[in-house]
Amino acid sequence: MTLPEETAGRLPLRNLTAFLFQFPPKVSPFYAEDTLHVGDRASLTCSVTKGDLPLTITWRKDGRSVEPAHMTSITQVDQFTSILVIESLSPEHNGNYSCVVRNLAAEVSHTQQLVVNVPPIIEPFSFQDGLSEGMRTRTVCGVSKGDPPLVVSWLKDGQPLTPNLGVNVSALDPYSSLLSISSLDSRHSGDFTCVASNPASEVRYTAKLQVKGNDPSLSPYRLPLPRPRPPYTLRCFGTCVDWTQWSRSPYMCALQPRRPNLSPIDVVPVPPRWLVEPVDVSVERNRHVALHCQAQGVPTPTVIWKKATGLLSHLLLCHVYSAPSPLSPPASARATCPRVRDVPG
Repeated sequence: MTLPEETAGRLPLRNLTAFLFQFPPKVSPFYAEDTLHVGDRASLTCSVTKGDLPLTITWRKDGRSVEPAHMTSITQVDQFTSILVIESLSPEHNGNYSCVVRNLAAEVSHTQQLVVNVPPIIEPFSFQDGLSEGMRTRTVCGVSKGDPPLVVSWLKDGQPLTPNLGVNVSALDPYSSLLSISSLDSRHSGDFTCVASNPASEVRYTAKLQVKGNDPSLSPYRLPLPRPRPPYTLRCFGTCVDWTQWSRSPYMCALQPRRPNLSPIDVVPVPPRWLVEPVDVSVERNRHVALHCQAQGVPTPTVIWKKATGLLSHLLLCHVYSAPSPLSPPASARATCPRVRDVPG
């Protein structure tokens, strides 16, 4: 608009100030990984996509300024980008991290939670000493550190517990597991392992359980001197699994489970007796035939087959005998075994 000259000449002079409008900053959202564990590296990148210069970018954790420190660095890439790097995560790095951007128009921020998954730590545990068969015991596996959710389980000798083992497991709370055995026996001896796991890691702790068995034992027994004439009757109390030749005594009764240095018991041999006595058999010429001869005694008798000679060549002799001992002469039994007849085919 043009003013008349006369009017323009009468207007007073004024200072005119120009105001420049600035755009506030805008921060691009950033995110942290969900599976960050202790010792991992983490980085957060703050980018300003809009906003007039000059811009100021700072970082805060839980509302407090983050300054470059040991294992933590802040890099200003350019006027619009800043990167926060944590070289080795620890539980102390858990928190809310904010990128704060400011210019003349406004201050804006974006916040992201950083979660460091802490692996479990199992408190040491043990079984008491001096446990014997028939006693009871219990121990607790406690997880003193580690993020939920936690899973606690037990192994024996590296294998999962089975119902027939007679071991009870119960949870005391989300961080503790009780293992109890109401009646110990030899099966329970071994390594019991507590396994604790969470999204960060799986850890194990093992304790040894030693159960003393009620070992079988033998009391020394000697026949009186001078020894009476046989037969003698001696008993071996326990589960006798074999009879073993011994240097100073004719026989030793070994109990199960075997233990060294068992005291010997003099045992008088028992003469052999038939379990399966040979019987006569008829067989066609050039055909196979099976002859059975079985005997029992202490020690286990030896069975030998012999063929008669001369006029008795058609007979087989089954000879059964046991080894001699200082207590009695050899015990033996002899029988004429089956008469083998030729039957025309």
